[in-house]
Amino acid sequence: MRTLQVVAALAAVSCARSPSAPPAGDPCSAAALGLGKATRAAPWQPPPGCSLAGRGGPPVLVRSEAELRAAVTCAGDVTSGIDFAAHALVLQSITLSPASTGADVFDDGAVVTVVTRQRRPCPGDPQPMPIGHTVAALVSGAGERTVRESTCVADTTCR
Repeated sequence: MRTLQVVAALAAVSCARSPSAPPAGDPCSAAALGLGKATRAAPWQPPPGCSLAGRGGPPVLVRSEAELRAAVTCAGDVTSGIDFAAHALVLQSITLSPASTGADVFDDGAVVTVVTRQRRPCPGDPQPMPIGHTVAALVSGAGERTVRESTCVADTTCR
């Protein structure tokens, strides 16, 4: 019986994840967060020569090229390439810490949820240092939306 316990302990140690690895069974999925039939929105990158201007505050839903001009800085006359008749753009400026693992945007057709992903800190982690990041994702442009924020914390195994 002692041999089985040692083998099980060795298997557990060899399967431990690094702090940045996602845990099995994503606790930040739409289902785990209770977001019903929401699906993950497609990320959006600004066109070459453009950058997202960091802005504070809650997430916003951009529905026109004119609204986008306030949030995107471009060198020259560049268009976004977004078909605003079919899509809207969700923008959210966030501050990432060393425990941040990113952000996701989920849409169920009525509610858009921006989820900041965090992991539990480990001993010896660097001190938090703010890093600005702008989340940008495309959602269906049809209908009114409520936009909200949420945070998800994934368990980690520290070494």
